[in-house]
Amino acid sequence: MDGAPDAEARPRYTFGITLSQVDALARLIQAVSAHGDVVAVGPLDDLADGTLPQLGQAICDAADALRAILDQVEDQGLAAPARPGVAEARAAYCVGPLDGTAGRGWRAGPGGIGIASVH
Repeated sequence: MDGAPDAEARPRYTFGITLSQVDALARLIQAVSAHGDVVAVGPLDDLADGTLPQLGQAICDAADALRAILDQVEDQGLAAPARPGVAEARAAYCVGPLDGTAGRGWRAGPGGIGIASVH
């Protein structure tokens, strides 16, 4: 063993998340936490009429928004990782006739490969 973890043991990532989605999730979690604190901390009799249903609705709305973002994240696949290194453009060759004759503007080079000629 060389100390490297097995491929099976390494986590396999299947989707990614954007920074704006992370920010939105953080804001929604803070909102749910703050509304939950209001409900959990004080006696509900001290709240104004209609406050508890509004807090409950705010918590449900935030939970729905959280679920929507998580559904988006789940649908966002990861792009194939870029290969490190330098990429070069593919070479283009024009193969001319093997008998040494070539079309206009081209002459046959070694092996019949066309070479551009300047007139």
